[in-house]
Amino acid sequence: MKLRLALLVALCAFGVEPALAQAAPPAVTVPLVPENGFKLPGTATLVATAGTSPGTSVTVLINGFFIPEDSYPAGIYAGTCRAFAAGTRVALVPLSSGKSVSTLPGISLASLLAVPHVVAVHSAHDPAKTISCGRIRRIR
Repeated sequence: MKLRLALLVALCAFGVEPALAQAAPPAVTVPLVPENGFKLPGTATLVATAGTSPGTSVTVLINGFFIPEDSYPAGIYAGTCRAFAAGTRVALVPLSSGKSVSTLPGISLASLLAVPHVVAVHSAHDPAKTISCGRIRRIR
């Protein structure tokens, strides 16, 4: 009991929310499923980062044919792939040649797992169209 209390005090001293810190895995891989007739599956890997700027690192990889000069918008949204909120929770670096790497300082992986969120990649020519989407969830 004393060890648990000491751990909670230490976590609070570093500004970590204890309930979230206990629940978050170090990484989650999200399968991205093609949407709206596109045939571009992929993955998004979210990794909890620590150090002076805790947050989440997000790597999105889409398999398929890409026009190198095109940039594909991507973001993390609250909701599900069928109905996610119009406002982006956070914009990710647009995909170029099928890849994007983003750093999200101050956004914990635990907070993204706490309520439904999705990673969505959009058409380069019509950002309102989702080409690939996946729900961020803990793998059991």
